[in-house]
Amino acid sequence: MVFAQRNGRIDRYGQERAPQIVYLLTESQNERIRGDVRILELLTQRDDQAQKNIGDPSALMRKYDEEAEVALTAEAIEAGESAEAFGARLAAPDELSPLDLLLRGGPSLDEPPPPPTPRTFSLFDSDFAYVREVLDLLAENDGLTRRVDEERRVVEIHLPPDTEDARRRRLAGTDLRRRLRKLPTEVVPDDGVLVLTPDADRIQEEIKLARREELAWPKLSYLWPLHPVVDWCNDRAVAPLGRLEAPLVSLLEGLVSDEAVVLVSASLPNRRSQPLLQEWYAVRFLGGVLTETLSFEAWAERAKIARRSLPNRNVPVDLTALRALVAPAVDAARERTLALWKDREADLQAKLDRELDRLTALRNRRFSQLVLDFGERDKDQINARVDKVFEPFFRFVRDSMTAGKEPFVEVLAVFRHEAGYRPQGGAAS
Repeated sequence: MVFAQRNGRIDRYGQERAPQIVYLLTESQNERIRGDVRILELLTQRDDQAQKNIGDPSALMRKYDEEAEVALTAEAIEAGESAEAFGARLAAPDELSPLDLLLRGGPSLDEPPPPPTPRTFSLFDSDFAYVREVLDLLAENDGLTRRVDEERRVVEIHLPPDTEDARRRRLAGTDLRRRLRKLPTEVVPDDGVLVLTPDADRIQEEIKLARREELAWPKLSYLWPLHPVVDWCNDRAVAPLGRLEAPLVSLLEGLVSDEAVVLVSASLPNRRSQPLLQEWYAVRFLGGVLTETLSFEAWAERAKIARRSLPNRNVPVDLTALRALVAPAVDAARERTLALWKDREADLQAKLDRELDRLTALRNRRFSQLVLDFGERDKDQINARVDKVFEPFFRFVRDSMTAGKEPFVEVLAVFRHEAGYRPQGGAAS
């Protein structure tokens, strides 16, 4: 951590030239001292690798405390441990806590690159395809002005002027402009046209161009799931549905006669109302009788609804029988979620215990240091002060890693087989 702080004074994010980092070590002819220095050389090598991989060197020793790192190094030197053995001990696999997962560095230069992260299941080929679909819907229903260049994979969204008249008429895009107010003013160009692309290479070129022209913000924005536009599309996509409503989808294929599937989302939150476990289930019914509960991804692939158009004839449907399936579908999703959590609860409890032990050790070190600084006479007062400081952290860890008793279950959609419908020019499905 000392190395990282020293190097960080010159190795800043955004600079275009790599700094030259040099470590000064005393070279001794004494073999005993030479072995001690080898441990420090090992640490400088690991630090250099982490810097080149834009990793966090503090994750190397997994102490996250300068004094603890110094103590670990001194212990190895005093015990006469070789640099090789010390390096092997640092490289030994360790149970990673959530904090470690957040702070861990990248792979070393000698390791192969990690495999790409698999894409989350989606009914769309890409984020670009999803945003394009929502914008097409808004253009058709709400008159949103947009332009999509499929070949260049560029989306343009024309925001209406920020005027009282536009807000009063609720023009499409006024709510998006209102959301963007929370971001730097440079995000919205003067002409009110947002230009986005999922092409990371083009974004890098735009950033370089903005630097050369001394612009505060690139003219092209990166289209990815965390962009405010995608978040806005998510809300606008479900806006037509009212409270306690879910869409009904009639399928001509993928379901057998008299079959219905209730799509359910179930999440088990922690004490801070954050989901510890979230799953989508497809609960299948045949003739009104529950037959199986499986993941939505597995069922979507089986029913072949992923990435294909679904016809919407917008005809009246008797919902009485379908409404009767909601309660058993919710119960099935609830039981499945609780069973899944039971399998994972022991692992999370073990991680919680480790986090609390680490926090307790840090708290005790702080208490001991304050007693040394102010003396045994104020021991009780110091103990109360330390408890007051650390209690919110203990509570945060417990609340974050302790699950509630009941999952939250929401019906997202109902799929049914549409019998007797004969598409124009084709056979009956």
